[in-house]
Amino acid sequence: ARDAMPNGGQLAIKTENVEIGRDRPGQNTGMNPGRYALLTVKDNGTGISDEVMARLFEPFFTTKSEETGTGLGLSICSGIVAEFGGAIQVDSNPGEGATFRVYLPSAAVKSAPITPVVQALPDIQSSTRTVLVAEDENAVRRMLASVLQQRGYTVMQAPNGQEALKIANQLRDGEIDLLLTDMIMPVMGGRALANEFKELHPSAKVLYTSGYTSDDIMLSDDLGADSAFMRKPFDLTTVSQQVHDLLKATPLRAA
Repeated sequence: ARDAMPNGGQLAIKTENVEIGRDRPGQNTGMNPGRYALLTVKDNGTGISDEVMARLFEPFFTTKSEETGTGLGLSICSGIVAEFGGAIQVDSNPGEGATFRVYLPSAAVKSAPITPVVQALPDIQSSTRTVLVAEDENAVRRMLASVLQQRGYTVMQAPNGQEALKIANQLRDGEIDLLLTDMIMPVMGGRALANEFKELHPSAKVLYTSGYTSDDIMLSDDLGADSAFMRKPFDLTTVSQQVHDLLKATPLRAA
């Protein structure tokens, strides 16, 4: 809303309880009937075109410059809301502002314990696993760390290869199970990092990420059983599955 109103404007935030019933076909698609807490955020800014609206929640899609946007904000918000059984609706036209409505299921006063929505994948004890994430984009790094932590992994973070190596040097082989690294980073890129990291932690796995096609080509014939490549943009399920697949054959450390 702030970015849509560069010269100022009006921002309205409202909360209310609403009832979604079976008598409202076609509305609130994908939501079960019931009581919801509704958060409405409305601005009178520049509005959203149909072309942008169609990709609004797509990971890594942004209309901002590289310095000011990663395209992850709305994607992460949408994923969190959906995991809790809610939904986000957006109404907007160019020049007429935008209204975002966030629906979250209301909890009963005396609710029974529920199984957490976000769980570790079933055949791996993620609580004994440590992942080192090296990524220079702050928002991407935090997103990766959050997803893995929700699934039970211990996560360490570094903004570049040099900082990741400092962390790796402080630990013994076997204390880091997987390095998740971007290929293109300042100070030290992912390939150079992985080479030095593997000398310190030969038993660890390596998961490379990149949004550049040339990196696909460079790695296509050079990935062993202890490494994999994940092309950006990726979704949150892909991240979890790739880490899971790399680690499933690795012996678990003693607790």
